[in-house]
Amino acid sequence: MAVEQVGTGAFSIRRLRNLILAVLVLGVILFTSVMVGLSNNLARHFGPEVQVDLEWRVLRGAQELARSVDLAIAINDPALVRQGFGPYTKSEDVRAIVAVNPEGQVIASHGQPPEPTAKLFSGPPASIRPGNGYLVSWGESTIEGARA
Repeated sequence: MAVEQVGTGAFSIRRLRNLILAVLVLGVILFTSVMVGLSNNLARHFGPEVQVDLEWRVLRGAQELARSVDLAIAINDPALVRQGFGPYTKSEDVRAIVAVNPEGQVIASHGQPPEPTAKLFSGPPASIRPGNGYLVSWGESTIEGARA
């Protein structure tokens, strides 16, 4: 009868375990490097298009909101202004919506604005201003040529 010692042969349990660990580590490194390469490739190819689309949506949304709440701002009705915000309040891309009267007082808002109201409305209307991780655009509401 021959007795074999465990762990001393060419394929011991310890060597097998170390080999499996090494293969796993190499697999994780390879997987991570492939995923980083793919995400960089996607960002390089689709990043500019996504940015342009987001900028267009911000600008268009500000203009549409200005038109949808113009009468509500003119009569200073917060509930009607909030109703005019409509589907924009359900969008995950919209961080905040703020409506102010001509004196700069907030009539209605949705969400948490990323900056003070006065700064939100800085810059010219119908333009885009980048913030720290967000975009800002605003539009003027007018009724029969008068600013609401």
